[in-house]
Amino acid sequence: MFSITAIVTISVVPALYVLDAGGYFTITSTMWGGISVLSALALLYGFCYGTVLWRN
Repeated sequence: MFSITAIVTISVVPALYVLDAGGYFTITSTMWGGISVLSALALLYGFCYGTVLWRN
């Protein structure tokens, strides 16, 4: 499940940034919140995964 979310996030979020910068699409505050939450969860997952690998 996480890999599907990561693939979708990695492919969609940069496209949204480009569309927002070009004025074709507006990223709402709700979407910014979702992007922030997904980023935070990915960082937390990576930290926990790295910690488990390092301790074993």
